[in-house]
Amino acid sequence: MLPRPSGLVTFCTDFGADDPYVGIMKGALWRASTKVQVVDLCHAVPPQDVAAAAFHVWAAVGRFPA
Repeated sequence: MLPRPSGLVTFCTDFGADDPYVGIMKGALWRASTKVQVVDLCHAVPPQDVAAAAFHVWAAVGRFPA
């Protein structure tokens, strides 16, 4: 049996901090559910660098609820 969803969403993106896209994504999540909690893991992954993004996610695995 899978654990119940915690309501926690982590973001790891290549968006950077110079545009509104992170805020737009958060707004869409909160519009869908005001109970969701959002954690910004990283928004400075080099553009389209899947290996770097995987490293950031790997480093965070186990440090958040299931």
